[in-house]
Amino acid sequence: MCSVENPRPHQAKLGSRAQRPLRVGLAIWLFYAATPGAAAVAPDAHRDAFGRLPRLLLRAVPGREVELQSLHEQFGGRVLHTSQRFGGWQVVELPRTVAPAAVMQKYQQSGLIAQVELDAPIQAAMTLPDDPFFQSGAQWHLNNYGQDGGIPDADVDAPEAWDVVREAPDLIVAVLDSGVRWTHEDLRANVWRNPRDGSPGLNPIAGTHDPWDDNGHGTHVAGLIGAVANNRKGVSGVVWRVRLMAIKVLDGSGNGLFSDALIGLDFALTNGARVLNISWTSTTNSLAFSNMLWQAGQVGVVVVCAAGNTGANLDLFPVWPAALRLPCQLTVAASTRTDDRYLTSAFGPQTVDLYAPGVSLYSTASAHDSAYASLSGTSMAAAVVSGAVALTIQRFPEANPQEIVRRLRDAVDVRPAFQGRCRSGGRLNLRRIVDLPRLEIVAGNPPLLQCMGQPGHTYVLWVSSDLYHWSSWTQVVLSSNNLTWMDPDFATFPSRFYRATPAP
Repeated sequence: MCSVENPRPHQAKLGSRAQRPLRVGLAIWLFYAATPGAAAVAPDAHRDAFGRLPRLLLRAVPGREVELQSLHEQFGGRVLHTSQRFGGWQVVELPRTVAPAAVMQKYQQSGLIAQVELDAPIQAAMTLPDDPFFQSGAQWHLNNYGQDGGIPDADVDAPEAWDVVREAPDLIVAVLDSGVRWTHEDLRANVWRNPRDGSPGLNPIAGTHDPWDDNGHGTHVAGLIGAVANNRKGVSGVVWRVRLMAIKVLDGSGNGLFSDALIGLDFALTNGARVLNISWTSTTNSLAFSNMLWQAGQVGVVVVCAAGNTGANLDLFPVWPAALRLPCQLTVAASTRTDDRYLTSAFGPQTVDLYAPGVSLYSTASAHDSAYASLSGTSMAAAVVSGAVALTIQRFPEANPQEIVRRLRDAVDVRPAFQGRCRSGGRLNLRRIVDLPRLEIVAGNPPLLQCMGQPGHTYVLWVSSDLYHWSSWTQVVLSSNNLTWMDPDFATFPSRFYRATPAP
């Protein structure tokens, strides 16, 4: 049965950047590390983005503060705030009758100003789509702030990851399932179309190119992967824009044959699919189908399989293709909104790669073109991972399937409930996969370090003297695309090595 979760007003999850206070000491340090005189983006002429009078941020040459006040009066500027303790920065509001860029130039030419810049917009460091069921909190797997008894942050950190990458418009994800209601309001714009005849996929069962879903399972899976996001309708997929190839290998009762799956798989590979979502299992291992999945990996395809809902250890009681352990394969178990394991989810310390949210996930339904429903199981968890794989391929287009698999395994949030039950010991975290900062050395004496990443995101800086023993040095929040600083202990050590990782 399908159930609808109670809609709640959207909140930022606890501990997210939207609510996390910035310590004063760090704020001061960032202030002094900022590049002097950095240019900002000019607001719209005579009004800022909020319809207010334009503003300048500036500070006087030391000792010339009194003269600066006379200059303000000359240009009609009004000082709204002066930071007396931290550099003397002023916020100056300009009259609507002057052009901000021209006035800023005159300030620069006066000889009284050490630095001046135009005010510029800022944004919350999370990308939040306007889809109603995301905004209501029903899609807890994407953004869990504790709604409906959940644990804050027991999710895949989708908003933080979406700051970095949220679309894979040319990438094809093949959904080998019960078909897809390809006319659904929240799917049709993302449905793959055959360039030869415009059809949305394949139906090997009927021998047609109409993969219509008469069960509902495939439509739900497709929506979790790639429901159209930010369209003010329904739900958001893990991928906002992607090409969903519908291949019907299960009938209206949810049953099928390997022969139809083989035909569907051949179609997917022939037509350029890069991700295969297989949210079904069998107690029989088909040699033919298994071999073709291995061939898929050889041509750059990642295979995502549901672990199954038997509650059994797949290392001892395997189901297929979940238990194949192919290099290009991810087998997925299901987790809950409290970062616990779904009790009916299969597991396997050697067979299952990771857990992903899979309980009470809200997605598209097949009853009509605007239907939505909540379902549970490893099928749902696999679909969430397929969406994550698509964004990982988009983020790292040169990576081969084995590297994509490794990136997802290495970036999990390790949790006690999953340790000893899967290879990674953790639950999918999309942000940690795609939000990788870079470090560079800036020549000088002493040299400077530059961290480059996503503005507004927090990164952990690590230091080592031998490449074996690493210690957490500090956390930084990037106020722009990069941040430059000096290691205060650089001269003490004969060699220093650095790295940066996304903050937890």
